Amino acid sequence: MNGPWAFCYSGVSTANRLIYQFTTLSANGQVDATVAGAYLAELTSLRSFFYWQLIDLYGNVPYDNDFANAQAAPPQVPRATVFHKCCCRSGNKCSPSDKKCRWNNLWPNELLGRKILTGKLYMNSQVYSGTAQWDAAIAACDEIINSGNILWNPIILPISM
Repeated sequence: MNGPWAFCYSGVSTANRLIYQFTTLSANGQVDATVAGAYLAELTSLRSFFYWQLIDLYGNVPYDNDFANAQAAPPQVPRATVFHKCCCRSGNKCSPSDKKCRWNNLWPNELLGRKILTGKLYMNSQVYSGTAQWDAAIAACDEIINSGNILWNPIILPISM
């Protein structure tokens, strides 16, 4: 079980580092704020994806998103805390600059990926937070289905043994 743990925390650490760098470069005027904002949205979504994997596999996990002051051993927080932070940050609050993905080979439609992650989090919200959020799950899934970005294959092939 160390493989997924190391993989996910490596992803969280990398996302934290890049978020810190884009924030600093944007604040110093070295990167356009709109461009930085698009990257920050993607990186935040990726970090939420890694945290989702962690809470799904392990429950309560260490949580620290402060790269500049990162702790060697961050405190473990309840699964519900990470769930709420992931939902708030990966949710449907998107600016127009978020609509276009910059890393097309990494996550083809970052906004759609963010919505899928939000739907998955809400579908399991009772496990993650103790409170079922079925209406939010349905709304997130309806938005994905009705986006026109999902192609359904109407052909179901029989499997022969």
